[in-house]
Amino acid sequence: MRNRLTFLALLPAFLAGAQISDGGKPLAFSPENQSLLIAKKPSAVVLPTLDVQKARAEDEQSGETRFAAPVTADISLENTGSWTDLPNGDRVWQCELQSPGALGLVLLFDQFRLPPGSRFFAFSPDGKTVQGAYTERSSIPSGKFVVGVLPGETARLELYEPASSKGQSQVHLHRADVVYDPAGLLDFGDALPCNINVNCPTGAAWQTEKKGIARILMVFSNGAGWCTGTLIANTGGTGEPYFLTAYHCQLIGQSPDFDLWRFDFDYESAGCQNPTGEPSAKSVLGCERIAFRQETDFLLLRLNPLPGNYGLYFNGWTRDSTPAPFTTIIHHPQGDIKKISVDS
Repeated sequence: MRNRLTFLALLPAFLAGAQISDGGKPLAFSPENQSLLIAKKPSAVVLPTLDVQKARAEDEQSGETRFAAPVTADISLENTGSWTDLPNGDRVWQCELQSPGALGLVLLFDQFRLPPGSRFFAFSPDGKTVQGAYTERSSIPSGKFVVGVLPGETARLELYEPASSKGQSQVHLHRADVVYDPAGLLDFGDALPCNINVNCPTGAAWQTEKKGIARILMVFSNGAGWCTGTLIANTGGTGEPYFLTAYHCQLIGQSPDFDLWRFDFDYESAGCQNPTGEPSAKSVLGCERIAFRQETDFLLLRLNPLPGNYGLYFNGWTRDSTPAPFTTIIHHPQGDIKKISVDS
């Protein structure tokens, strides 16, 4: 056993259950469909304006460190956007959302169920940020879903529905969290210099342990925030998806909605240098709270089932009271890509 301590910085930072993304590009970007879809592009839906001054005043009074606050929405396949029939009988739904002045958007769905063969994307107008494709494998039992953070004040949605599944999709966006604090959109490399990309030489000895670390996108009744934590082994070695994070994480906002907490594993640069674009993550959506204690700042969660092909790792623990000679911190400072710091 290693004579050192893996210390996780817990900063505000199914297949049912996994927020599986199959990748790919929206049909709006494909040359063969572009002209047809552009012709049917709907007018943008303007979301209610967030009172940023009020949100910041609330944060100052409460001490909370959310980066986004909610506005209501009522966006569904039936009442918003436009459908375009494709020559082969399939069809595509398009919708554009705008929140003037927003730094970014987190989209919350209270209904999200997709039939076989369908694909759902959320993306920025310039195509630099694309989230999806989400498919029937991405849905969770609660029917809830979250997408984001999408940078900027405009987000586009696209749903492809094959003819064999026509009319079977259920999608309803009831809320958007508007990013007003730049911490919600930390640029790669903005973390303090002591935070080094985990795949730099400093992290060479920690390539196994890093596989248990995840960034947490936390959803509360009054907005969204970041934190970090790790999968943790149990004494039975059963692979139960227990996840250790900090008690203070659930205090970043009010009334946490654990169904919508998203855990982003492998959210890191492939090498030592910062990536030119946002890396993909292996995400799991939803958890339940098992135990917590304020005095020791711990929060134990149980995640929804983990896909076997994610290749994750359960970090260990010990009751040994012998102090470690140094500490190693692996975390996602303010939602940044995975970093490592070693004390001296």
